[in-house]
Amino acid sequence: MTDARTGRRFPVHIPVRVGDTPASAEHVGLTENISSSGAYFWLDTPPEIGSIIECEMTIPSKTIGARS
Repeated sequence: MTDARTGRRFPVHIPVRVGDTPASAEHVGLTENISSSGAYFWLDTPPEIGSIIECEMTIPSKTIGARS
């Protein structure tokens, strides 16, 4: 199997809240890594397959080397 990801991935560990809206926070977890095209994160419990979810996270600019 090949890795189809093309964006640079940053090993960033920040809190994430996931639910049908960010305010609902049905699931909480932590990112493992992020890129310009996506994020990989761990959750306390998995959402149902086929769920439509929204994700909210705050990424400090210094974490990914961006200017403030």
